[in-house]
Amino acid sequence: MWKNKKCPQYLGIAVAERLISHLFKDVVRMPNGNPGFDFICAKNMKIDIKSACITMHFDNKNPNWRFAINKN
Repeated sequence: MWKNKKCPQYLGIAVAERLISHLFKDVVRMPNGNPGFDFICAKNMKIDIKSACITMHFDNKNPNWRFAINKN
């Protein structure tokens, strides 16, 4: 996912986490799939990044956005 730009999660997860982590000082990244949060900032706050990317169904006629907050 982190290197495959064709992967649906690349934009929705990899790019979003990389960009948002630059807004905080001294971030400590958690492993991919860590439950509850994505990194800890210098103020010891746990940050969970939420983003969405467009998905296509098999017929490629009905694009939609998928955005789910499952644990917060």
